[in-house]
Amino acid sequence: MGAVEFLAGWCGGRGIHRAIITSSPAPLTLILAPKYPGTNAFVGDWYQHAKYATIFLGGYLLAREAGFWRRIVVLSQTAQTLYLWTALLAILGWGKVFLDRPFRWLPYCTEAVYPWYMLHQSLIILLLFWLKPMSLGPWMEPALVVGGTVAGCLALHEFLIRRVAFLRPLFGLKAAKRTSRAALAGTDSSAMGAREGV
Repeated sequence: MGAVEFLAGWCGGRGIHRAIITSSPAPLTLILAPKYPGTNAFVGDWYQHAKYATIFLGGYLLAREAGFWRRIVVLSQTAQTLYLWTALLAILGWGKVFLDRPFRWLPYCTEAVYPWYMLHQSLIILLLFWLKPMSLGPWMEPALVVGGTVAGCLALHEFLIRRVAFLRPLFGLKAAKRTSRAALAGTDSSAMGAREGV
């Protein structure tokens, strides 16, 4: 058995072995960093070479172990779940800090959320179907898709959905308030009586 195989087996054995390999850059930081500050030079940068060579060696040895990869697969699922939750909590936290105030545009945007959600995917597909044959490249095509989707959602929501009574409930909006003729007549009568009294 060669030295590399021995070290790989040693790393794949007890947890303390892997901990020693993966944590060995820590003492190097304390010992070499004060005497040999990092210069990023190809030769003579003892601190950087020792630190990154140790990390490289630890990664190489661990990567050779099937047991290590099995554990990585299991941990990756947990890590992905934790990442999603922490990202979501971070977004909600920053939203609370910066958006929890009475912006004038907030009621309009609140109303627009569901119509835009319903419209955006269909608009993206239509725009891609139209733009794909043009081969506009990796910058122009996405920019046009995003811009066209935003413009389409804005136009359809503002000039069609909000203004057509029977479309409003279909896109999650409250029905437009209608003032009955009787109420209008009553209002006119009251106004006329007030004038006559004056």
